[in-house]
Amino acid sequence: MCNLENIIMNLNSIECHTILSIYFSAQPLFFDGNLQKKPHIRKCMELPFQQTTAELWDEVTNTLCNLDFIQAKAVVKMTYDLVKDFNDVLEVIPDNSENIRQEKARQARMEKYTNDLISCATGEIRIEELEIPESIAPCPQKKNDAEFERMKTNPTRLDRLNDFFGFLAREAGNLQNHSNEFPDYAIQQAWYFEEEGPIEKAAENTGAYLKLEKLIHEPSSRPFWKPFPIKLKNLKVYELRTNRIEITSDGRSAVTLSGFLKNSIILWDLQSGLAIRRIDFDYSIRSISMTPDGKYLLMDGKENILILFDIENWRVLKRVWGSMEFSAISITPDARHALTCYNNGPLILWDLELEQPVKTITFEKKQIPWYDHEENIKDIKISPNAKKAISGSNKGALTLWDLDSGLPVNTLILYYSDRTDWDGRLRKKSIRSVTMTPDGKRALAICEWEHALILWDPLSDKPYKMLFGHSGENINSIDMTPDGKYAISCAADKTCRYWDLESGKTLKIMEGHEIDVLSVCISPDGGRAVSGSICENLIIWDLERGQTF
Repeated sequence: MCNLENIIMNLNSIECHTILSIYFSAQPLFFDGNLQKKPHIRKCMELPFQQTTAELWDEVTNTLCNLDFIQAKAVVKMTYDLVKDFNDVLEVIPDNSENIRQEKARQARMEKYTNDLISCATGEIRIEELEIPESIAPCPQKKNDAEFERMKTNPTRLDRLNDFFGFLAREAGNLQNHSNEFPDYAIQQAWYFEEEGPIEKAAENTGAYLKLEKLIHEPSSRPFWKPFPIKLKNLKVYELRTNRIEITSDGRSAVTLSGFLKNSIILWDLQSGLAIRRIDFDYSIRSISMTPDGKYLLMDGKENILILFDIENWRVLKRVWGSMEFSAISITPDARHALTCYNNGPLILWDLELEQPVKTITFEKKQIPWYDHEENIKDIKISPNAKKAISGSNKGALTLWDLDSGLPVNTLILYYSDRTDWDGRLRKKSIRSVTMTPDGKRALAICEWEHALILWDPLSDKPYKMLFGHSGENINSIDMTPDGKYAISCAADKTCRYWDLESGKTLKIMEGHEIDVLSVCISPDGGRAVSGSICENLIIWDLERGQTF
């Protein structure tokens, strides 16, 4: 080793790491052979690093896609260090440079959009000057099919790395916990992972494949290989239900409101799928609204309190008291203003810095002729500059408001054509949830008993559309991209639906929840979505490339 060290001292960096790569490659993975109890720890630690630094791309790909190497690292409880090895390679391998460039450009667009939203809220730019980024269009099926065939017959290094990284992402916990108990455990899990894919082929190509009949008991239950899965991650919440989800503009983080009588706020890293922080309340939190930069969260808590929460420092900043129970809340991007409504009361615009209301909109018959004294506003959404808002009520009214004047700009009232109330008038439909684009040009709502979505352009003369699709079950939550092109919904039929709002058609039906899906949120660029159910799990969906079959 001393002679090797003397040689290395006289070489440049790449030559040095190349020699070390050759040295560690020649070492055995296990000192005890097939028993697999004594891995070569130094080799497990050094080999991927040395090959990556030496830019030996074929070699490091073969190392990381070697099931025996995965087994060795897992036996010594270095599975999550292996995840880092994959990330390190994917950040620098030339094959991935275009993907990295595109992702950086996307992040730059979303960062500018977030900053512009805040500037719009502070009055530095007008709402008309706001540049809303165009949503990512779903990949055409023909392109996905062509890529699928290419990957089957001629996979690249990047294809192999992504496949094995996907295997590791799903099996990391099992590998970490059980590989030291069972020799060739990584091969077993690889064979069981997917049928007819590269992971299965890697398992079959090992000398241990002949042992698999002793390890695998249900080969028919293996899922088929999906290089573009619609479901990216399935996250455990460990709570009864996920009531609300908010995603930051960059799509990297999310906040969830979970629980029933007692609630928890959880901050998630969507890249790793890990829960970063959590705070528990011994009382009910009914709703949340987050600023697009992910810095502040507005909550409505017990005793009619608005709670402004600092996410970065994970602490309560302010508590503002209302006069009665709130039915919905919405915060501006700069966290300066909030809009609230009461069950049968007015809309109130709050100045959160001053901790007091600055505008109250009451529903007087002389001002708003259509208003029904039993009107109950179920949901609201405020514009970035706090000038407009959209509301939906249980008496069929979808209203765009001018918050300066306190008057409606436009109102859509939905009636049943075949149902009447006791007084003989046509019965109004109930609107459950609403959202709108930042410029107020497009609104989307849930028509509660029709099991449909309402698409409405309140600033135009276009007729509204009813979008049907969920199988006769309550639609629980909706969200829409800022450019108004795409939307997502979830329902008690256990599915989420991804919609093209221009055509009114369902683009994807996402299945994966075992029970009612309560909440869903789409990333502003339309590339990802997160949904939560009654049954203790969150699912991250790939809306761009994901295939549903």
